Amino acid sequence: MSYFYVAYNGSIDQPMKKKIVYTALILTLGFGGYIYYRVSKTRPGLSNVTPAVTITASELYRQYQANETVADSQFLDKVIEVTGTITDVESTDSTLSLELKGGESGGVNCGIAGGNKTNSLKSGDAVTLKGRCSGFLMDVTLTDCVIEDKH
Repeated sequence: MSYFYVAYNGSIDQPMKKKIVYTALILTLGFGGYIYYRVSKTRPGLSNVTPAVTITASELYRQYQANETVADSQFLDKVIEVTGTITDVESTDSTLSLELKGGESGGVNCGIAGGNKTNSLKSGDAVTLKGRCSGFLMDVTLTDCVIEDKH
């Protein structure tokens, strides 16, 4: 029975403290490195990707309005090329968001990483862009967009 008895006097000896501190430090650095990697990882551009579908913004929006499940099976997570008229332009430090006219109550929201021929875009411009469809929530959402042509 004596080998199951552990004497504890309320303190941890010095070598054990070092092990605990070093283990905590290694875990913290490892976790911090992983978070840094995930945050700073650049997403691949779509410039050289061939789109799975080429469609107008109004037709894309109409298909999502008609049946979201069927439209998801055709467009979700795929690179699509969309042509439409800009109805709204919003800019932040790192992204540009374009709203393309889709219908009376919504459209196609296109997120563009900064610096992609975006300086001269305004409402009323006709554009063609490529993006990855991420679904429908009042508007069809495209991410990682690149501008193919400004008409």
